[in-house]
Amino acid sequence: MKLKSLITIFLFCFSLIFAIDKISYENLTKRDRVLLSISYYEVAKKYKQIGKEQLAKQYFKEAFKIEPYIEKYMSGELSVPQKTIAIDWKSIFSDATSDNEDKTQKEQKIDSNKQENKTIQQKEDKNKQDADKNVTQNKLEKDNKQIIEKMDNIEAIKNNLNDFINTLKDKNVEKSVTFFAQSVFISSASIYITNYELKETIKGWLEKTTDFNPEYSIEIEKIEENKFNAKIIFKNKVDFFISLKENSLLLKFTKYENVFLIDEIYNPVINETQEKQIDKKINSIDKPEDSIKLLVNYLIENEIDKACGLFSNDVWFDEFNVLLPVDRLKEYFTEWKDKNLSVKNVSDVIVEDSLKKYESVNISLLNQWELDLDNFDKIAVEFKNTPVVFGNPNKIIYVFIIEKTKEQVPYQIVAVIQVDKE
Repeated sequence: MKLKSLITIFLFCFSLIFAIDKISYENLTKRDRVLLSISYYEVAKKYKQIGKEQLAKQYFKEAFKIEPYIEKYMSGELSVPQKTIAIDWKSIFSDATSDNEDKTQKEQKIDSNKQENKTIQQKEDKNKQDADKNVTQNKLEKDNKQIIEKMDNIEAIKNNLNDFINTLKDKNVEKSVTFFAQSVFISSASIYITNYELKETIKGWLEKTTDFNPEYSIEIEKIEENKFNAKIIFKNKVDFFISLKENSLLLKFTKYENVFLIDEIYNPVINETQEKQIDKKINSIDKPEDSIKLLVNYLIENEIDKACGLFSNDVWFDEFNVLLPVDRLKEYFTEWKDKNLSVKNVSDVIVEDSLKKYESVNISLLNQWELDLDNFDKIAVEFKNTPVVFGNPNKIIYVFIIEKTKEQVPYQIVAVIQVDKE
């Protein structure tokens, strides 16, 4: 019989054995012992290939225990001993009683080996069943976790929508916009509006709305990880701050830092109030310096609300160590426009070549508060006459701290710092 066939036989007979007693192989011939060791070695390799390192380790251990030089046989450095036939002359001439005794002992040994193999087989089957059970259990646990998480997210979004409608009933404009991202995409018009512009739109709508107490239902659908579509379906026709599609408001929620916010409105639409608030110029901002130019441009054109939309809801003025709501800027912008009616161009306001990135680290906001501003753009500018934001007249360089929104929309000014001219 060829060597490969013999190895196959040994693999079949012993592949399910975790360990083998010394008595099971010490009486084997050298050839049989080597073949047995090879079979263990082959099984170990198979287990290692499929990633069962622990089983592979056990079988390698048994292979070396049976034949310490197994690797040399596997590499061909040593050859498997030839099969020899030893004639037992003594047994030939022994009496029948002795033969029967030997036969009985052999049968008993065979029965014992069969029982041992059966026990090992049962143990291996049980291990496999346990492993399969663990895999199934883990999959069920993972599926259940995903289902629970999805249900929790849907419930959170539903609560947000109910709270949003309640803020409109209460005419609480400030709170109503907290359910929206800093910039909201109007998909039908392919434009973004800022959170501030949205607030002004809702404010104008509520001022002329006397009774808003609608009956409605909510539908929510997951579209991808951390993103959900939501629909508010009003039972009766309502006058809303945005045109409705089939009496429904269609929204997209995205999860930002564990909070779901509305960052897209699907409704096709825009009513007259919104058209005044939305400006396609805001989509032309390619770099943070453009925000400062657009700010000045808005003030020259007396677009005060749009100028406010370039700032975050609250702005830090480092020179005065104060955090101001953007509404306070609106008053200053109005005064600035009244004083600069003759200004027609951005170049009349900003000193030529002064608008650039500020590289110095000597910023009090950094030094006093130990803040890391690496993720923000720092844009320096010098104004020719009256600065477009209030500040200390003795410091002529204004450094705007600008952050790009997560939705990759126009840059938002979050702080203003003043420094001496170098």
